[in-house]
Amino acid sequence: MTQSPATRLVLEDGRIAGVEVREGDRAQQIKGDCGIFLGTGGYECNPEFVRAYQSFPNSAPHHPPTQTGDGLVMAGELGAFIRNIPTSLSSMVGYWIPRPGSEPEFHSAGIQELAYPHSIVVNSEGKRFGNEAFFQEFVVKLREFDVVKKHRYANIPFFLLFDSRFRERYPFANIPPERPLPAWIKRAESLAGLAQELGIDAQQLQQTVAKFNDNASAGLDPEFGRGQSLWIRKVGDSKHPINPNLGPLSKAPFYGVELTPTESSSAGLYTDIHGRVMHLRGHAIANLYAGGTVRVRTEYGAGYQAGLTLLGGMTFGRIAVEHALLGNKKPS
Repeated sequence: MTQSPATRLVLEDGRIAGVEVREGDRAQQIKGDCGIFLGTGGYECNPEFVRAYQSFPNSAPHHPPTQTGDGLVMAGELGAFIRNIPTSLSSMVGYWIPRPGSEPEFHSAGIQELAYPHSIVVNSEGKRFGNEAFFQEFVVKLREFDVVKKHRYANIPFFLLFDSRFRERYPFANIPPERPLPAWIKRAESLAGLAQELGIDAQQLQQTVAKFNDNASAGLDPEFGRGQSLWIRKVGDSKHPINPNLGPLSKAPFYGVELTPTESSSAGLYTDIHGRVMHLRGHAIANLYAGGTVRVRTEYGAGYQAGLTLLGGMTFGRIAVEHALLGNKKPS
């Protein structure tokens, strides 16, 4: 019933007995003898939940538009414990692509867009602040908060800059090198001109790029170690001389776009070891289970590793369903 959204959980005699779904203009209840399993995903496309639970209140979504936190709403109104682990650091970066006559589309910046030579990322002060090529390390720098002077994140807003050598060799926004870049991508014949277009400190940017270029020409990044990791080097340009991740920004015109963080859900339903959703008062909600992204990830804490979300969904989903079946098995 893929076109019938679930709207609420049905509570009978203190236990979850089923779920109510909407079919057009009418509601229908579906009962579950062994319990109800919530696998409704995250809330990345729900602005209110993003503001409430995420580190970056204006985080852009890189998930399907149906990820609106339905499971948190349905279980939460029955007293479910919603727990947040903000240090999960499941973040990436990307940029908005304008679409005439429609809403802009968010494009998650690919690993190569940040790891290829002849590119850098700077903040509005025109300073680099991390190893652009290794996003797991880079996004941590976005959480640095300037409490005293700015009272905001120190490195937001931030920008991806690249030169014509980058453009001649690599795709950008899925546009191959042989095709012209659209007008929404800022460009200028000088770094100072590009800084003015993007709202970056021009003098500091020129100093940053000059220092970066001197080191990049030798394949070095003494500040942040870009291109030193074997893994990072494999996702760069293997044909580029000296360092597959480093190259100076020296050939005009220069290009740039503003980047924005994009996060995966860090909050979710708190469950016990059997996958049962816990109530705020500390007991399991009878017959209610959860798995996947709607369930808060407590088993591996901070950090991000590709595949752990899928692994957790499969493992703890199986544990929950087995418990539901065995715990509610009727005697023969």
